[in-house]
Amino acid sequence: ALNGERDDGLRALDRSRRKYQSLVENCSDWVWEVDASARITYSSPKVLEILGYEPSEVTGEPIYDLMPEEDAARIRSAFELAVREDRPFHAVQHIAEHKDGHRIVLEASGEPFRDSEGNVVGVRGTDRDITARIEVEREKLLLQSKLEASKRIESVGTMAGGVAHDLNNILGPIVALPELLKEDLSQAELPPDLRGEVDESLEAIEESARRAARIVSDLLTLGRRSRHQFESCDLSVLPRTFLDSSQFQDLKNRHPDIDVSFEAGREELLIGGDRESLMRVLANLTANAIESIDGKGEVEIRTYREELLEMKVGREIIPPGDYAVLSVSDNGCGIDPSDIDHMFEPYFSKKGKTRHSGSGLGLAVVHGIVKDHEGYIDVRSRKGEKTTFAVYIPAKEGKDRGSAEGAGRKAGRADGGRVLIVDDLPLQRFISRRCLEPLGYKVQEAATGREAVQLFKAASEQGLDAPFDIVLLDMIMEPDFDGRDALQAITNFYPGFPAIIVSGYSEGEQFEAAQKLGASLLKKPYTKEELLGSIAGRLEAAPAQGAPAP
Repeated sequence: ALNGERDDGLRALDRSRRKYQSLVENCSDWVWEVDASARITYSSPKVLEILGYEPSEVTGEPIYDLMPEEDAARIRSAFELAVREDRPFHAVQHIAEHKDGHRIVLEASGEPFRDSEGNVVGVRGTDRDITARIEVEREKLLLQSKLEASKRIESVGTMAGGVAHDLNNILGPIVALPELLKEDLSQAELPPDLRGEVDESLEAIEESARRAARIVSDLLTLGRRSRHQFESCDLSVLPRTFLDSSQFQDLKNRHPDIDVSFEAGREELLIGGDRESLMRVLANLTANAIESIDGKGEVEIRTYREELLEMKVGREIIPPGDYAVLSVSDNGCGIDPSDIDHMFEPYFSKKGKTRHSGSGLGLAVVHGIVKDHEGYIDVRSRKGEKTTFAVYIPAKEGKDRGSAEGAGRKAGRADGGRVLIVDDLPLQRFISRRCLEPLGYKVQEAATGREAVQLFKAASEQGLDAPFDIVLLDMIMEPDFDGRDALQAITNFYPGFPAIIVSGYSEGEQFEAAQKLGASLLKKPYTKEELLGSIAGRLEAAPAQGAPAP
């Protein structure tokens, strides 16, 4: 009977052993056991799948040998503490090295075990491969970081757009008046030395005003309130135009030790884009590349087509599609990875200020223009190595319309005519009058849109032709009656009446509506030449006007 009971017990013990052995060997985690000196005394077969080793290869070896040195010291401390204080540890993350050399992230849990005399003689535990989970969490944090950076840029841009509108009104007289004063002084009799000093002073004011206007333009781009003239154009042509420009030559003269090369693909890279804005992108990226090089160096500009068959994850997530790519590379100092997500924020810079330094908005402006073109920016760089900025813009089919369109607007000049200037700022009305009256224009002013509408209404009710040949309307005036509202009312009396919307920036839907009514845009601040060209272009494009609506 005793033998029978013993046999039953042995069979039960064997079943239990085989059951737990099956559980251990089929567990998705690596199960291990180490002695008090951390040498592996047991390894489940899962080690082959996770680390690439057979169990026999790791048995007898210190478990720390499977880890890089920087992690081995930390895990050794945790292990020794567990043995010394006889307490378990849970979910301790560490790096392990696969047999083929690549690294993975494991999560270890374990507890000490004792011999028959109660002494701690080792630790039993498990390691779970959490590499995929860590990658997902890292991508999630990366996306969150990019979203927050995008919101910061958007917030600053909104503020910048509002400030730029006010600055443009202030800059209006400073931009336009020096030219008018020089014309006036040309008729005056002044001593030669005094005339030279006056001309030099006025030219200094003009140059400072132009620089300020460019900064304001950058602020508008940053605020996504800059109006773009989209047309079909060949991206591969723009670098050659830029390299032949005086702007590039000035940059090259300041950095004679930097070689700039251009390589274009063999095919056209047609996109829907604004040439002037894309030239600013190229100019800013090139200046940024050149200024990153200390001493001699090279900058390479390339254009090429790239078809993405799957999502591309870099600084931004670029969806699949056909793209025209503009890239600018340099062999300068490189970029610290922690700076890449911040470098498109306004005024973020690690470069020292010099007298040739820009406004601090260069890359922020690049970001704004590229986003307006529904494009993406990829940055590849490491500290001390080559840096490449690649701009991805959706490619399109069609023909390059060239840059001739719009040139005619500056060619002609309408001398004389009746002009109504509508602006709530007296100084803005004064500038326009000063530009126009010496050329024979008959100018009348209105301080509000409603006042302007009344002039047209009165003429219409008497069955008269329109009292003016063209109207210049400020967009932002009364809160409940802006330039578009005034134009709508005017065209109700005189359909298709020629109008120019004058604005510090394009006000989105309101400007779109004004365009549909036939208006063109003149951006503040403007010069005399720009004002005259805008009037001439609009009158040339307008059909015969005059008769009131029936």
